[in-house]
Amino acid sequence: MRVTGTTPIKTLNINCLVILAVLATACNSDSSSDVVTSVAAPDRTVSGQVAKGPLDGALVEVFAVDDHGQAQGPAIATSLTDANGNWAVSLSADDQPLLVRSSGGRYVDEADPEPDPAQRRSVTLQPDDQFEALLPPTLSSIAINAYTNALLRKSRAETQGADFLAVHATNREFYSRAFGFDLLSTIPADPIAPAASASADAVAYSQALGGIANVINAVAIANGQAIADFAAIDAVIDDLTNCSIDGRSIDGDVGPIVMVTRDLNAEILRFRNNNFAAHSGRGLLQISLAECQRSGRLPDRTAPQFSNVPASVTIAASSAAGATVAEVGAVLGGIEAIDDRDGPVSIDFGLDAPLPLGNNSLTISASDAAGNSATSTIEVVVADLDPPTITAPVSVDVMSVGVLTQVTLGAPQVADNVTATASLQVSNDAPADGFTVGIHLVTWTVSDAAGLSASAQQQVIVRNQAPVLSNAVGDQQAIEGQPFTL
Repeated sequence: MRVTGTTPIKTLNINCLVILAVLATACNSDSSSDVVTSVAAPDRTVSGQVAKGPLDGALVEVFAVDDHGQAQGPAIATSLTDANGNWAVSLSADDQPLLVRSSGGRYVDEADPEPDPAQRRSVTLQPDDQFEALLPPTLSSIAINAYTNALLRKSRAETQGADFLAVHATNREFYSRAFGFDLLSTIPADPIAPAASASADAVAYSQALGGIANVINAVAIANGQAIADFAAIDAVIDDLTNCSIDGRSIDGDVGPIVMVTRDLNAEILRFRNNNFAAHSGRGLLQISLAECQRSGRLPDRTAPQFSNVPASVTIAASSAAGATVAEVGAVLGGIEAIDDRDGPVSIDFGLDAPLPLGNNSLTISASDAAGNSATSTIEVVVADLDPPTITAPVSVDVMSVGVLTQVTLGAPQVADNVTATASLQVSNDAPADGFTVGIHLVTWTVSDAAGLSASAQQQVIVRNQAPVLSNAVGDQQAIEGQPFTL
């Protein structure tokens, strides 16, 4: 969004400033210059009023707004309020909603019982004391005060997913029915001294501001404050989100300061009576509290969305029955189901028994708290992926009985998690004719029904027989130096 101008309107309106800019350009330009300067009329003028009473000298910033009702990016325009709380900015034409925020400023306490308006106390807010309101794209003017700030906070709290604008529009309608006028587009009159020309809605709005000022002062007294600080104002705005002054907001208890319980309509009546001369002949605003207490939360009609879902997956069987529910869940654990309101939700894999060997079409589902459900189908292949195990027989050590010796090797220990032991194929590479003298390694191999195999080796030692002496003679004598025959 392009900013074409920002305009503090302390004393001048937008059209005056445009005219003055043109005149200043003409007076200061050299008649011999080839440069021609022109001032374009603003594409979109946005204005409004900030009030807690009318807030003077407040900084007003205009922001783009995200899907959750929060300011997005830096301010696209700024202005300052005048003594009546009024402000205006010029923007490029745009049909997007805007978040308008005021910071600081001064106001006259409309709840001060001092009968002379000129003698009532003035309160200065700090730069980080802020009011906010949403400016819909259909409006060019907006009221920013405790009520429109509460409307914004209520809508933020009730937003689930990215439906903030729709929630805000619903709540705006509820508030309009409750008050009898639109809180955003109606600009309130000065609560202390409403103009005679002020509309009935503007005067009623000023009474609402006076009533909430009474509540704010009651909170200040409960917290030992001579003048309400912004923490008290902010807490009352939170309290207003449920349209009832009871120490609770739409999100729960308001804190950390001490809150009070008040009848908002009674406080409006009390303010009107305390300022009866200024409001003489005007009607009395009474809010339909039940109407603005309605929830703007939209019905949830959106199902969760799956992510990380494989088209097919292969899972190792752990037994002849296939893969257990836990094993399937572990392999598919990376799948997520996210709901736009509930966030991550659990996934039902639809299994109450092991998934059998072979190809399986598995339908998974996920549901949110509103009962919206989504399904997805995965092809799951359960296969025997683990080879059998084998332990070779113990080593054999024998004496040869000839050139080739037959050896009893024994049997290996074999097992498989899928194929029955009796169905395993076991073989070895021992020579069928027997072993020669020496050290040999016999390789045993076992194979299961899936064709997976494993091997182990057995050592076979065949030793040569010791020579045997036959026809031995008895002892003989020999003479040194003489031939001798055995």
